[in-house]
Amino acid sequence: MQLIEDQTQQKLRGGFYTPKPIVNFILKWAFNGANNYDILEPSSGDGIFLEQIKENNYNYNSITAIELDSIEAAKVDKITLKNKSVLNMDFHTFCNSSDKKFDLVVGNPPYIRYQYFNRDQQSEAEKIFERIHLILSIISFYKGRLW
Repeated sequence: MQLIEDQTQQKLRGGFYTPKPIVNFILKWAFNGANNYDILEPSSGDGIFLEQIKENNYNYNSITAIELDSIEAAKVDKITLKNKSVLNMDFHTFCNSSDKKFDLVVGNPPYIRYQYFNRDQQSEAEKIFERIHLILSIISFYKGRLW
């Protein structure tokens, strides 16, 4: 069993970063010649996806970058891109409070054990699953339900 006390802060927040060659491969595949996307980067980290959008001159309509860590969000905020919005918040909260639609989602999402989320994060994650009628197995176990 993996205990929260035995985990690093990096692991607890899913703070692992994607190498530049992989970012460029993902962006080339994702854009595929298109130039009118509203883009979501739900876990922007240090901003490498946005940096590469800038460096490779991809065209788009808008970019919304979400980052929980305030230090990393500040780094992303310094990247000069048109129509870019950086939100320093939990992605689950954003998802539950926004009706905005996106054409493209890029990034490397953090993989964090549900058990390591704080209670507010767990609640927000549960709302997402309930809203889209999915069963999160840990939720059914956690709430003592069998579905």
